[in-house]
Formats: sequence, structure tokens, C-alpha cells
Amino acid sequence: FDSADSNILYILVSNHKEHGIVYSRNRGESLEMLYTLLREEQIVDIAPLPGKAGAIFAATQKGLLISSVDYGVSWAFVSSLKVPIASLVIPESSPSLIFALTSDGVLYLSENQGTDFKVISAPEGGAVKKVVPGDKKSKFFLMTARDVYETNDGGVNFKKVLIPATVGDRTLSDFEVSPSDDRIFHVAFGTLLLKSKDAGVQWSVKNIEAKSIDEIKISPLDGETIYAKVTY
Repeated sequence: FDSADSNILYILVSNHKEHGIVYSRNRGESLEMLYTLLREEQIVDIAPLPGKAGAIFAATQKGLLISSVDYGVSWAFVSSLKVPIASLVIPESSPSLIFALTSDGVLYLSENQGTDFKVISAPEGGAVKKVVPGDKKSKFFLMTARDVYETNDGGVNFKKVLIPATVGDRTLSDFEVSPSDDRIFHVAFGTLLLKSKDAGVQWSVKNIEAKSIDEIKISPLDGETIYAKVTY
């Protein structure tokens, strides 16, 4: 969703015939296909620029970052990381920041909307699976295969989020923070969905009747509804 207009929806589409961005002005009632200036490049992720309707960034499989300010009608080259990008994240609270996560778990951070990037190393040398912004510029969370870490100084120092020991040797599948309160955590692993309302001090546990929980998302519309992608 476009944070400046919740009626605007972007969907990334990729198959053996074509790849591009599906765009809707009415929450999906009607759709149209957008193409970037690099049709030969596979778009791997898109990120709307918070607070500015029609402004979006897109990353390609070869590490190029491009942007549009007119709902994808025209595009401009921003920069190149020269490594495969897997996902992009632009924080609602700090739209000047762009996180770019590579397919092998290396996290890059730009503080000037993609012009320059620096590497943010995960504690204990783990590969980063996901980055989740906090409620201020210097605060964000990193998820590795087994742990979640929090930083309040832009990635200089990290502390581990205390997830219950019942996780054991299971691999974490996803981690989300409430957009309305970044002390509310949601963690998914196996068939369990954990929730903490106090930054990881206490947790509640819910078992989902499925083979596994693969991904969770918090609705950007109300900040509370949780959607889970599961395998049966």
C-alpha cells in the first residue's frame, strides 16, 4: 500500500513470460501493469516512499535501484549495489533511509534515499533474513535464522530480543513489529505464533493448525490484524 493514499496498491508480478508491477488506485478493484525502464531486468522488490503518493523505489536482481515519482509511468536510475538484492524496506518514520537485503543475507543501509550504502553486520556473524524498522531513525530490528536483535543507535550496537527457550533449535520463519507500538512483537516459527506486548519480557503463544507458518504480515490499515501465510 501507498502510505500517503491507502487506496493505492502495488503488487510485484514475475513469471516466465514477463515481470513488472501491477498497480491499482482502488485497492485492487481494477489493475494495470507498469513496466520499468529496464524491461530486461527482473524486479525483485518494490517499496513505496512514505508520505509521498506515487513515489516508489524498485530493486532488480542484479542490484540496481531505480525510482519513480509518478506511479511508475517514468523511472530514474538511483544507484547500483552490484550484488543481487532480495528485498527493500523504507521506514515510515524515516523515509530518507533505505534498507537493502541481499539474497545471501547481507544488509545494506542508505541514509540518503539510495545514493550511498553501507553494510550493517549482524551480531555473531549470522546472515540477516529480515530487517524491521522501529519508531525512530536509529532504531531497527534484525532477524537471523535463530535470533532477533534490536539496535537503537543505527546498527552500531545490538541487543538480543529474549524469545522463549521453547524455540529450541527451530528456525525462525518471520518477525513483525506493530506499526502503532514498536514494543509489540510477533514471532513465527514452526506452527507457533508468539506475541509480546512489552518488548520481549512476556510472551503469549498460539498454535496454528498447519504444517508450518511461513510468513506473517500486519495490516497497514489498522496496525493490528495479522495475516499468516501457511503450509498445510
